[in-house]
Amino acid sequence: MSFRFRRKQLILIISIVFFIINIYFSESNQSQFNITASPTASSTDQLVIDSTSNELDQPETSTLAIHTSTSSSSITFYTVSKVIDGDTLELQLGDKIEKVRLIGVNTPETVDPRRKVECFGREASDYAKKILTGQKVSLEFDPSQDQRDKYSRLLAYLYLEDGSLFNLDLIKAGYAYEYTYKKPYLYQSQFQSAEDQAQSKQLGLWSVQTCGGQK
Repeated sequence: MSFRFRRKQLILIISIVFFIINIYFSESNQSQFNITASPTASSTDQLVIDSTSNELDQPETSTLAIHTSTSSSSITFYTVSKVIDGDTLELQLGDKIEKVRLIGVNTPETVDPRRKVECFGREASDYAKKILTGQKVSLEFDPSQDQRDKYSRLLAYLYLEDGSLFNLDLIKAGYAYEYTYKKPYLYQSQFQSAEDQAQSKQLGLWSVQTCGGQK
């Protein structure tokens, strides 16, 4: 009886030991699995980060496109269909042609049938044709001036695609005089300063070899 009891105890002890060993190895394997799986989790995290980066890049591209679109829509360009003389031209505005008279400048006359061709007028006209014909330009209107003159021409500042102000360039190079009609305009002081510099350098119509430096 005593032997049987001891045998049962031994079997129970062995079972308990095996049970404990089983639990130990089971937990050890689970721990090993977690350690092994950890890099995979990191990789997944990295993918999520990469994916987030890509998603962030896309809005930046979209924003750039929006900015570009906004810039393009805020600056409308028109094609110069004809240059009449140094300070007057025609633009293709949609399906119609509009005459534009440049604000703040006056080039020597070449096309008025009531007046003879003035000194350096042809040169100014040829310069405008060379720079503007067929080119795309944008307009800036001046709230201090009427939008149209008495001949129904649009009154504006003319910008080339590179951002340069053509009205000012005419004066700087000596192809035009600064011209104020009745009341001051937006860039009056800048244009007057450009005329003074062109005159002091005897450029274009200010040269004694062209128009004698007389206004």
